[in-house]
Amino acid sequence: MTETFAYPVQQGEKRRLFGRAASWILIAVAAMSWTVVLRPSSLGGAVTYVLVRGHSMDPAIVDGSLAIVRADEDLRRGDIVAFRVDEHIVVHRIVGRTRHGAFVTQGDNATAQDPWHPTHDEVLGTVWLTMPSAAPTVLFLRDPVHLAGLAAALTVFLILMAPRERATTHRSRILPAGRAR
Repeated sequence: MTETFAYPVQQGEKRRLFGRAASWILIAVAAMSWTVVLRPSSLGGAVTYVLVRGHSMDPAIVDGSLAIVRADEDLRRGDIVAFRVDEHIVVHRIVGRTRHGAFVTQGDNATAQDPWHPTHDEVLGTVWLTMPSAAPTVLFLRDPVHLAGLAAALTVFLILMAPRERATTHRSRILPAGRAR
């Protein structure tokens, strides 16, 4: 007859297991949130990231801001929109419409309306969120050398922080007195 011994999980081990599970859940939630809310249009999402240069939208959006633009079907007067002009993306406010249905736009800090009149299909979306002074950080991370260095540092950090196995992996079994193995 074989007896099975169950060893209770110690309190520290419970905390460690709970911490690991919580970490994986947090990573999964963050990944799903990014996929649904912040995935760029280049990866099939509804978001475009725009680095704002210039002062045409001061004070609403300042030079060096990161604008997160979400696709929007319902565009109205007063919306701040992003649209392409040649190779550039312009972020300006809708101030009206032409008689052909195109949008009339103007920068908040500009004295005249824009010479471009984007159609609904040419508008990338409305500005959903701006992060002032984020451009230097984004430009730093866009550089492949900096991004590779950050990835290497993160890898080293994760390796150093990984839980290590204890030196003794086998626990001795204590049997009741008078019983032999």
